Amino acid sequence: MRSVVVLWAALAVPSVAAATEIDVHAGAEHLLWEEFDDSGGRVREENGTRLFVGVVGTNPVNPEWSSDFGGRFYSATVDFEGDNGQGESLVSDTDYNGYQLELGFQRYLGPRQQQREGVWRVRFALGTERWRRSVQDVRLASGATVEGFVQRFATNYVRLGAAYRRGTLWAFDIGARAPFNARAEMDGVDGEVTVKPEGQLSLYTAVEVGLVANWSLALNYDSYRFSKSDTEEGLYQPRSEQETFGAALHYRF
Repeated sequence: MRSVVVLWAALAVPSVAAATEIDVHAGAEHLLWEEFDDSGGRVREENGTRLFVGVVGTNPVNPEWSSDFGGRFYSATVDFEGDNGQGESLVSDTDYNGYQLELGFQRYLGPRQQQREGVWRVRFALGTERWRRSVQDVRLASGATVEGFVQRFATNYVRLGAAYRRGTLWAFDIGARAPFNARAEMDGVDGEVTVKPEGQLSLYTAVEVGLVANWSLALNYDSYRFSKSDTEEGLYQPRSEQETFGAALHYRF
């Protein structure tokens, strides 16, 4: 997994530096992470506001194709609620820190020069994302305290979607994402334990509206779905779902 990240980083600097259009953005999103038991009951939930900042560089390949490469970093402290399996509720906070890198290729379904009048495009992308969940000491309903834990989560993914842009007035994206090679690392009794939940298909969408000059506002929805992992040394990752609803201010030059 580290070699994949190094490869993405090696692509990032020259791709963004040579881009004909650079998009810098920052915003906030509501994060919802849920974990479920085998019967479908929710056993843990984390939700709160996550802040992020990112940059994307776009290059035309020919009149019909373009490529883009970008990344973003995010951080948050969100609420943690759960159940210890014995009917006693758990309450705490979770610190999130992570980053995402994505390389995309776009096929225009009309002359790219006619974006002012509106043009559709199909986009395929490869991405990687890593984040660290640090659950602080958990407070039980009885008043007792249980030591928190740290989990390091990493996954690669592919995206496939369609998008429409009408100049600088507005744009719309919709599609699906399929994670693969997901890994969750946590501390076990005899050292670090790695489990491998299987990624499942999930949806994303975004709407962007032009403001003034090079500025625009985007609203987006994104998601992840993972099935329950196998058990390793008594530890496993339950079936998990993540949803984010965000807003970001973009500046392009």
